[in-house]
Amino acid sequence: MKSILPMLSLALLLFSWTTESTAQEVYTVTGQVIDPDDGLPLPGVNVLEKGTQNGRVTDTEGSYSIDVSPNATLVFSFIGYKTTEIQVNNRSVVDLTIPTDNRQLAEVVVTAFGLERDKKALGYTTQSVEG
Repeated sequence: MKSILPMLSLALLLFSWTTESTAQEVYTVTGQVIDPDDGLPLPGVNVLEKGTQNGRVTDTEGSYSIDVSPNATLVFSFIGYKTTEIQVNNRSVVDLTIPTDNRQLAEVVVTAFGLERDKKALGYTTQSVEG
């Protein structure tokens, strides 16, 4: 029994050493996302580490903070702006002026299927839009 204990201790030591050496480093990356047209910060921009579920949203000042691997790629996306990918490359600050997307929605249609009600029976106001 005494001969097993030193071998078990050595095995545990080697296991803990290999798991620590293979653990990936994590960097905290901060930054701000700016609108190119007026220079104002953009709140609500999605910031995602590419290939993961790790993501954040910019605050009211367009700022974000996210923990990523050193060589991660950040994906910035927001309606009306082009999705942009930026490599971190061991940087702790990544600021971005996200380009606008000139494509516009041609038409938006909102419908409710299968709802038939008399206008007088509704408990809320309605609007009619004509061509």
